[in-house]
Amino acid sequence: MQWFYAENNEQRGPVDDAAFQALIDDGTIKPETLVWNETLPKWVPLAEVAGAAADATLEAPEEPGTTVCTECGKRVAEDEVIALQGRNVCADCKALVLQRLSEGAQPARGPTGLEVDEQTLLARPYQVEIGSAFERAWSLFTQNAGGLIGVSLLAGAIWIVGLVVSTASSMVVPLSNYVLQPLVFGPLVGGYYWYLLRLYRGQSAEVGDMFAGFQSRFAPLFLLLLVQNLLMLACMIPVGIIAIAAGLSFRAVGTGQVHDVGALSALTLLALGIVIFVGLAVSIYLYTLFTYGIILVMDKGMPFWPAMMLSRKMVSKGWWITFLLLIIMWLLTICGTLLCCIGLLVAAPVACLVKTIVYDDNFRDLKPNQS
Repeated sequence: MQWFYAENNEQRGPVDDAAFQALIDDGTIKPETLVWNETLPKWVPLAEVAGAAADATLEAPEEPGTTVCTECGKRVAEDEVIALQGRNVCADCKALVLQRLSEGAQPARGPTGLEVDEQTLLARPYQVEIGSAFERAWSLFTQNAGGLIGVSLLAGAIWIVGLVVSTASSMVVPLSNYVLQPLVFGPLVGGYYWYLLRLYRGQSAEVGDMFAGFQSRFAPLFLLLLVQNLLMLACMIPVGIIAIAAGLSFRAVGTGQVHDVGALSALTLLALGIVIFVGLAVSIYLYTLFTYGIILVMDKGMPFWPAMMLSRKMVSKGWWITFLLLIIMWLLTICGTLLCCIGLLVAAPVACLVKTIVYDDNFRDLKPNQS
């Protein structure tokens, strides 16, 4: 197992079990030293893992197919643990941890606020606890319903205006909406998630936080959404090519150069259907990979491209569960819209809160970008 430890508020490691034990023996790592490995949900003092957990981790042999319960420290079979909010929990500890989560417990940084780098972050398991995230999102919504509905209404109004303007512009200048929409939607979405993130973390969250994306983070948020739009557009280029080819083919029918109209139509429709399906599939795949990019730009101050790449690397470890999360969010929003749009005032903020919470579970202690 690979260990990391803090020295003079700087991260050291990784070191293996033997080297880690040697550092403990020579006094380099003391009971109050912050340590972390992939079985721990956060950086904790050595004293907190020096009991049963340390015995299980450092002294017990790492038998294949086993892992350590981060609650009690016992080594158990991998198929006997469940992942709860970034923690491997055995069956005996499951009820206790679930109770804590239902009471709104959330992961916290170490006592000194030690943060991890990208390498350490990616070494940890990627956790998407959809049920727990929905429970926490609903609890937070019920406690802050008025503020959340008000901010969501304001964000929705700005969104509608931006959509109308960009759609009208595309009728005059084709594809101009691919540039105009990121100018508004990138900073708007970034600011909205920033408001939700501050609210979830128990920080002061005000209406003005929703406009934070239009301030210092405007450029990276605009560029991130612009690049995403262009990638989505590139995925559909084959559709345009097939459509042009179909037009030329039917023109040939009209001039008598082609006589088998039925075969031509069937072949054209088949080709068009295939490229549309592939284009949509690739678009959805990329959108899912980059789903945390905007929040990383706002929360960690990352440039747009590194934010997209970090999101891609993390989501790649659990693409299907992330896709399922987005599908559930989408269905929840659609159901809210169908309820005379009134339900949207509840469904939309709850859905976005779920994504915010899953983001925080995985990226909370990532060291902010200093450049």
